[in-house]
Amino acid sequence: MLAALRRDDDFFNCGRLIPGDQRTGQGKQAGAGQRGGEARAFRCDVTEPARVREVFAASLDCFGKVDSCFANAGGAGRRGPLQQMDLDRWRGIVELNFNSVVYTCQPFIEHLLERDAPGKIVITSSVAALLGMGLQASYAATKAAVLGLARSLAVELGRSGITANALLPGFVETELSANTPQAFKDAAMRRACLGRIGTTQDMEGVAVFLASRHSDFMTGHGLVIDGGHTVHPM
Repeated sequence: MLAALRRDDDFFNCGRLIPGDQRTGQGKQAGAGQRGGEARAFRCDVTEPARVREVFAASLDCFGKVDSCFANAGGAGRRGPLQQMDLDRWRGIVELNFNSVVYTCQPFIEHLLERDAPGKIVITSSVAALLGMGLQASYAATKAAVLGLARSLAVELGRSGITANALLPGFVETELSANTPQAFKDAAMRRACLGRIGTTQDMEGVAVFLASRHSDFMTGHGLVIDGGHTVHPM
C-alpha cells in the first residue's frame, strides 16, 4: 500500500495498524521515507478494541488527524463443513473478519464527527460475499457482513461527508494464501477472464482511489476486483 499511497498527492503521511511482525512494519515504514513520504507502523491485535483505540490515539499523536481508514485485516480459517465446525473457531473468524472492522471504524468515525470533517472508510470484503464458498462458510458469511456494514455506514454517515466502500477481491496471491492447494489456484485461473490470479499490486491502487478525493461521489459500493471471475460462465 505505501508505494501506491505515495503516487497520489492526497496522500503523504500514513499511519498503519500492523497485525503482525513489528519488523515487517518497520521495513514498510522505512520504504515510505525513501519515497519522500512519512509513515508510522503500529503493531496491533485488531481483535482487541482497547488496543485498537490506543494505536489510533498514537496515530493522532503522530499526524494530528486521520482522514482515511482502511480496514483490511482478515483470515479464512480451516476448511470444513459447517456442521463440523468448532464454535470457538467460528467465533474467532467472526472476531477477526467482522468485529475487528467495527473496532477499527468506531474511533475513526468518532474522530471525524468531532472534527466535523469528511473522511473515507474502505473495508476489504471478498467476492465470496456474493458467490458463497463451500467449506468456508465462516469466511463467506463474515465477508458478506462487512459488505453490509460498509453499505450501512454509507447511509448512516453520508450527510456528514463520510464515504464508506468495500473492496471485493477474487483470489489474491499473498503470504496468507501461499499454502492454498495448487488445484484451487488452477481453478481460480481458469475461471478468471484474465487467466490469472490477483496480486497485491492489483488491489493497492483501487484502495487508494477509494480513500482519495477522486471517489468523493462514490459511497455504499462494493467494488469487485477479480479478473473477471464473477462474470465468467461456469
